[in-house]
Amino acid sequence: MPTIPSRQTRSIWPNRTMPPHFRAGLIAFEAHERRRLAPSPADPPLGATIRVVRFLRARGMAGVTLIELVVTLSIAAILMTIAVPSFQDLIRNNRASAQVNEFLTALNLARTEAVKRGASVSVCSSTDSTTCRSSSVTNWADGWILYVTGSSPLDVLRVWPAVNGTATFTATAGEVTFRGAGQASAAITFTYTPTGCTGDQQRTISVTAVGRASSSKATCP
Repeated sequence: MPTIPSRQTRSIWPNRTMPPHFRAGLIAFEAHERRRLAPSPADPPLGATIRVVRFLRARGMAGVTLIELVVTLSIAAILMTIAVPSFQDLIRNNRASAQVNEFLTALNLARTEAVKRGASVSVCSSTDSTTCRSSSVTNWADGWILYVTGSSPLDVLRVWPAVNGTATFTATAGEVTFRGAGQASAAITFTYTPTGCTGDQQRTISVTAVGRASSSKATCP
């Protein structure tokens, strides 16, 4: 019976007492492990790796320098200077488009109602949602109403509130009337000017004598 070597003399290297197939497998396994654990020529020396790790840790503990902070804040300030005005312009343009579209809805609805009823329907400037302001008042920023012309008291069909924001909304008259055939009683022009208007943010709404309403951009005053 083969003797078992003591702990001090035992080795993983195969010896003659091992069965041949076990000894061959152990030799192959140990050769594989040596190849796997052997350092690659491309691997950096251990000392260099330790120095790099220590440097990165020191940089992480130090945080950003004052110069880096100043540069970052300067870049952020420049970007804010560029972005804020552009964002404000976008808001004004969107608000102007929404307000003009809302007013065009009122004009087109008045014309449609006039044709449907075969009678005149008007849109006028109003501050109380029930009565019209004087026809000579050209300020439409406080709101407007749609009503059946000649009704007393006014047969109000729909009410619109004041314009959003602090924009100005004026016209060449305080009222526009559409007859039963769809024509307007007179041509009229409306002007919407947002506060802080720049470029072509102003809007012009034109109603022709035949009753067609359209809008266009205009250069701010």
